[in-house]
Amino acid sequence: MKVLPLPTQARLKEVLDYNEDTGVFRWKKKTSKNSNVKIGQVAGTKELYIIIKIEKINYKAHRLAYMYVTGEDPGELDIDHDDKNKHNNAFSNLRKATRGQNKSNTNSYKNNKVGIKGVRKKGNRYKAQISKNGKSHYLGSYKTPEAAHKAYCEAADKYHGEFANYG
Repeated sequence: MKVLPLPTQARLKEVLDYNEDTGVFRWKKKTSKNSNVKIGQVAGTKELYIIIKIEKINYKAHRLAYMYVTGEDPGELDIDHDDKNKHNNAFSNLRKATRGQNKSNTNSYKNNKVGIKGVRKKGNRYKAQISKNGKSHYLGSYKTPEAAHKAYCEAADKYHGEFANYG
């Protein structure tokens, strides 16, 4: 998927105010004559992510926040929400990440029948596994889901470091 370049930091600061502590953007200036935004109004629509439209192009607010503060377009890198809340765009909650790192920072899937990340039941045992760079690593078979999850958590620290999520 091609990533569109972000507006420059100067352009963002011309049309938006950003509160680094709350992660909220407010309009400072209209971006086009036909724009119906009001100066001072909170910018963005709450979808899966907060989306802000500038000059007829939709941008994810967390990517704009990163550019607004650092002046750096993350390009092909993701901007990860450390706390997994896609609407919390406080700058302290945002960090650059590869796609793999970002995927590491997710909770267990809803279809996980055991309800514990990295653990699945097979027969009367619990299997632990973890993925890194698209490759699955088998961590062993355990009598209890807690023991399997402990193995997963240790592997998550090893393979994912600061992006480890035990969820």
